[in-house]
Amino acid sequence: MKAISAFLIIALSIIPAARAECNTVEEYIHKAAGQEKSGYLTEAVGTMEQAVQEHPGSLEAHSYLGLYLGQLAGKTDDMNEALNLVNRSFEMLDRAVEMDDQNLLARFH
Repeated sequence: MKAISAFLIIALSIIPAARAECNTVEEYIHKAAGQEKSGYLTEAVGTMEQAVQEHPGSLEAHSYLGLYLGQLAGKTDDMNEALNLVNRSFEMLDRAVEMDDQNLLARFH
């Protein structure tokens, strides 16, 4: 019983640490930019999707997700997938503009 309790305590203390790589939107943006520069655009999209989930009111998270979705659309050979990615890209960019229509990041990404 003590061994199981000790295992659960250790496991539960490791899980949040593994998931909490980024706390702020800026950390997500920095991580995604590094992924994109290294050629891991799909991972950059995933990083920014997580940022949007954790920070749904962030104009920057929506804007960068829209940017990376648009870039990913341009790299796919599947036209249906490209259309889906473009639609999602515009959806994220539109949300960013709705949050603050005077913000240059939202308007020009």
